[in-house]
Amino acid sequence: MDTPVFIVAFTGNRPKDESGRRPEDLEAMRPRIRILLQNLRETAAKRGGIIHFYSSVAEGADTIACEVALDLGVPLHLILPLPVEQFRMDFEDSPDAWDRSLHLIEHASSPDSDGSVRVARGNTSRPDCYTEANHELLELANVVLAVTNLNQTGMTGGSAEVLATAKSRNIDVIVLNTLETEDAPLSPNLLRAEP
Repeated sequence: MDTPVFIVAFTGNRPKDESGRRPEDLEAMRPRIRILLQNLRETAAKRGGIIHFYSSVAEGADTIACEVALDLGVPLHLILPLPVEQFRMDFEDSPDAWDRSLHLIEHASSPDSDGSVRVARGNTSRPDCYTEANHELLELANVVLAVTNLNQTGMTGGSAEVLATAKSRNIDVIVLNTLETEDAPLSPNLLRAEP
């Protein structure tokens, strides 16, 4: 019998000079992301399964969450909005952030990992390519994990759009609000959708 694989899809804020989105605010989410992924892994194990983590690897919350998944040994799958060399242009002002993202891309694409890297199919123009990547994440998701200050309206391809689409598709959503210090308890019905 095959082991069920539950897909945790991730969306999160990029750094910005705004409460809850500053680099230090996003970095402060690292322990909360770790606890949540550990809880999801335990929930999947009780059902005889495992979790896999799917995300893009944009600067900010995406990178932090992917690093946590990697550190926990959760298989990491990256869906990039653009081919690597084009995606790299999004980091022109943040070479250190690109180094972190590139490390994650290299790890996930390594034959020694249980992960994968692919470019979203469809439109490759900005900002539509981000929407395409997010739709592909949602096509796979059993649950969506979001790290956001919930102050992101009208941005194409952003976390607010992902959350609205997930809710419209009845996909379970877990929001870690960067403006709050505590998280709501997890529902015992999480990962209810069969993988």
